[in-house]
Amino acid sequence: MRSLGRKLLLLAGLAYVAAVLLWLAQESSLRHGAYPAFSVQDQSPEGLSLAYEYLQGKGKRVVKTLGLPVRRATLPAHATLFRIAPLQTPLFWANKSNPREGFEPEDVRKAPALNSEATRLQSLLLPEEEQWVRAGGRLVLAVKSDYAELQVTGAALSAGVEKVLPLWPDVQEIQASHLGLAGPVLNRAEVWLASGPAVLGARLMVGQGDVVLLSCPEIFQNRSLGEGDHLRLLEQLAGAGRPAYFDEFLHGLREEQGALALLRFWGFGPLLLLGGVALLAVYWRLRVRLGAEEEEYRETRNVTVDLVDSLAPLYQRALKRHQALALYYQFFVQAVGHHTGLRGEALKQRARELSGSLDFSAPLPRRKDYSPNEFNQCLRQMNEAFRRLEHGQRR
Repeated sequence: MRSLGRKLLLLAGLAYVAAVLLWLAQESSLRHGAYPAFSVQDQSPEGLSLAYEYLQGKGKRVVKTLGLPVRRATLPAHATLFRIAPLQTPLFWANKSNPREGFEPEDVRKAPALNSEATRLQSLLLPEEEQWVRAGGRLVLAVKSDYAELQVTGAALSAGVEKVLPLWPDVQEIQASHLGLAGPVLNRAEVWLASGPAVLGARLMVGQGDVVLLSCPEIFQNRSLGEGDHLRLLEQLAGAGRPAYFDEFLHGLREEQGALALLRFWGFGPLLLLGGVALLAVYWRLRVRLGAEEEEYRETRNVTVDLVDSLAPLYQRALKRHQALALYYQFFVQAVGHHTGLRGEALKQRARELSGSLDFSAPLPRRKDYSPNEFNQCLRQMNEAFRRLEHGQRR
């Protein structure tokens, strides 16, 4: 019975762990009925589904969506991250004390500067984003409104779009109708796309990587991707052989990581490992027997209760009271011999000591029969003798 209880306890523990993991796996922080504009999930003219599918079908490139902040994502060092018309800046999330989103206010205030230019970049990039770019990543930031210190000018474009640097030679014609860029970030960037005095595109070199700034995110939308050299620009920005990611996190879409990823991010990875090891240890311990094997209880009787009830009246009619007591005493002597190992006179003496000097060893026919009161008194005395034998006590 104890082994059955252990098995039930083990099954209950496994069921609890499975229920917790299933609950975490089905938990969703945000439900959406429709996708915002500039989302790769949006197949309308305002979406980026064609750009996403085009890069997916171009060779063996890895193309994925990013529903996590860069801090929690494991982006390859040489990847390209498209952040097209974000609804908020990373600093917006950094100023929200919501640990589930992966940002805390101290991340920006307490982050040490990487070098002299890091302070100027913190308004445009979070520290973990800057580290990723410096390691060789490329961030394509196409905005339609102010983004940190990167501003959008209020004057509409009055001239055609012109490339002013020989970057991406296959790209010549860009049909942009958006506004220009401005802000202190452009002071250390190289302008490669302009319309008269307005800056439409610039590139900021950061370590081994770069940040490409654009003020015309509409050129990547489904309705404009086939115009001019927009498709070639998309492919050139993605880079040859680079993994490409589309940032959906700043569009308000969240990626469901799954139970294990959430637990690992919350710091429960070592606890899960320790729990698995402990579970295996408990299972192994339950499988190892200490000492002699304990026999499971099993019914050894070969007669039913009805048969016993039918035999009782038969014995009552066939035996007198003193004969029944003599048989009971004989069984008691055998039990004393089994428990003590005694034989002969020593066994009889020990039986008399335990039974209070009772002795029914005389021939049965010579004994007189007992009255009901005497029979009950002797029966109680014999039962008490069995109790003493069982507990090793003397009268």
